[in-house]
Amino acid sequence: MKKQIFLILTSLVVALFAVGMVAAQGDKKMTKGEMDMEAMHKSPHHVLVMAHHHSALAFATVLRDTTKDGKFADLEVARNAFAEIKHCMDQMDIIHRMHMSGMSKEMMDKMKPMMAEMKPKMDAEKTAVGEHIAALERAFQMDTPDATEINKHASELVMTFEKMMSPEKKMDMSGKKPM
Repeated sequence: MKKQIFLILTSLVVALFAVGMVAAQGDKKMTKGEMDMEAMHKSPHHVLVMAHHHSALAFATVLRDTTKDGKFADLEVARNAFAEIKHCMDQMDIIHRMHMSGMSKEMMDKMKPMMAEMKPKMDAEKTAVGEHIAALERAFQMDTPDATEINKHASELVMTFEKMMSPEKKMDMSGKKPM
């Protein structure tokens, strides 16, 4: 069940993009090239999902950084960072389901062509995130978690989360002091 939830989460961000674009377009069918990205980015659901996405990226970065050099800087910090990644992913799924359940049939019909175009990329991202989350879950269930294995999957999550964000919407973390 958890793996299915995590696999669905990646599609959450893409689906929210689509919903916002459909709402801004009117009655005609939409394609990816016709999306109103600005309107979609202002949608409350999208803003909330992206906040969780940024948090998941931040916690994946913490997890990666606490497992450098094949050892834990602090095992409890690593466990907590992983728990927060899972929490963010769960929240993204809940928001997505709420948003989709409130969508009209007409809106869903408008989104079909665009979603069909984006499905291969969404499926690949969903699979990648789900596999890394599952691997991290297994690693943390061990009596003595392998920091190298955790670092590998945390690094992959960081790269995947970063690729999922459009370049113009990434949070600029340069110049910010670490906590």
